[in-house]
Amino acid sequence: MAEFKLGRIRFVWQGDWSADRTYVADDVVSFGGKSYICIKNHTSSTDFQTDFTDAIPKWDIVSDGTSWQGDWEPETAYAPGDVVKYGSIVYIAETGHTSATFAAPDYLGLEADLEKWTEFATSFDWKGDWTVGTRFKINDLVRYGGYVYLCNTAHVSAATETLGLEADQAKWTLFSDGLVYLGDWQTAVRYKVNDVVKYGGNVFICTAPHTSTGFVADEANWDVFIEGFQFEDSWNNSTNYQIGDTVTYGGYVYVAKTNNSGAQPTASPNDWEVFTTGFAFQGDWSSLDSYKVGDVVRIGGTTYVAIADSTDEAPPNDTYWFKLNSGINWTQSTESYSQVQGTNAAGQSGSGARFDVTRSKTVYTVSVSTGFAGSGYAQNDVITISGADIGGVTPANDIVITVTSVSGDAVDTITHTGYSSSWIDGRDYNVGDVVIYGASSFIATATHTSATVNRPDNDLNADYWNLLTLGSEALALEVEGDMVYYGNQGPTRLPIGVDGQILRATDGFPEWANYGLIDNVVYVGPLGTDIPAQNQA
Repeated sequence: MAEFKLGRIRFVWQGDWSADRTYVADDVVSFGGKSYICIKNHTSSTDFQTDFTDAIPKWDIVSDGTSWQGDWEPETAYAPGDVVKYGSIVYIAETGHTSATFAAPDYLGLEADLEKWTEFATSFDWKGDWTVGTRFKINDLVRYGGYVYLCNTAHVSAATETLGLEADQAKWTLFSDGLVYLGDWQTAVRYKVNDVVKYGGNVFICTAPHTSTGFVADEANWDVFIEGFQFEDSWNNSTNYQIGDTVTYGGYVYVAKTNNSGAQPTASPNDWEVFTTGFAFQGDWSSLDSYKVGDVVRIGGTTYVAIADSTDEAPPNDTYWFKLNSGINWTQSTESYSQVQGTNAAGQSGSGARFDVTRSKTVYTVSVSTGFAGSGYAQNDVITISGADIGGVTPANDIVITVTSVSGDAVDTITHTGYSSSWIDGRDYNVGDVVIYGASSFIATATHTSATVNRPDNDLNADYWNLLTLGSEALALEVEGDMVYYGNQGPTRLPIGVDGQILRATDGFPEWANYGLIDNVVYVGPLGTDIPAQNQA
């Protein structure tokens, strides 16, 4: 039987390939994104590709891969597996080579060696407006007049605006068309297809590219786009209007039916006709502003559009306003509480510490009140501030303070956790306003001024608030004995025994389980059994 000595079969990693170096069989190098193994002893030439493609090859691929090289660069040595970005396309090199020289007048790019590359990924590269004397690449996008074009052939654009993109039209593909409004027609302007201008009372669209000399002389290059109107901007009480004049008033555009002055469009249907309807967003509603038909305002999370002119007529008055859409408005509030006292954790003896608390949105900021660092505290002592003392409820909005260091036995530094309520008393809330109270968020269903009686948790008939998101049921447990269970009842408070007492179904509780309180922890177990600690619920 033949013998194989596995110790003689080995590869020797030599790192990156380099020129003028002696390599022997089984040497392994990295070049580009690939690894190669030497199959013939040799001294490397100045170009790896020469050794690799020799009639008697000196290297063989041992593992394939890619190597990202960033943007394509001229006069750069690229190896098989190199990946570059050129324009909007990513290419991978199939053949090692040195890239072309990117210089005038030809500006040779990657296209000069395109057969040595394969497309790896494609996209578009937005270049903005077409410009003269620019090197454009395949998949470049430009805007020219009212059109957007996609480059299909790499080239250098025409040298003058007069020649325009049309000089290289075959090198571009129409990507999308549109209009470009250029205002009043002018002389000595290079106009492009789909440019739109105003001349007299008409609006014209360009049908052929040209440099303007006189409108009558260039009339063959234009078509009427809108006939017979003269736009006069916003309506003004002191302006004389002629038939065909158009004005904006509120969110609408009106066209004059008669020669008139001082005839308000919304009050003079014999003089004005609605030309287009629309919206004019005016921001938040104010009692100090006058509103016109088509004006849009925002109150809370809801927007309204004016259907009649008005002043100091607040939405949702349906004589003047129509609800446009509903939304939500997360309200923000900042309130501060000074020298708030908390409760120590069981077994801790510190006293006298007080804290300044600021709540903004749902975040607490807590600091030790000046002059109230207290005494008798130790590091890691825990102090709880009730959420009910800082505008919320307990335990959902409690602050848990941990003493991180003391000075003597006085509190020095602290950390804290807690989640703030954002509802505040005495604030005007609008439909769509959202607040957090306790662990849940609520959305206002009626405009009102907040007070204890209409606070979200007290609004039992949902006259002012609807529940938006429900917080954790566990945060509804407030005192010893509270329990949450599911069925046809909500959270229910059940009486339970003293520490160590086991309560059974025979004591008047549900038939499916026993309840017990051991060291202030509720336990649940099967009917008729004692409840060991491992059955904690």
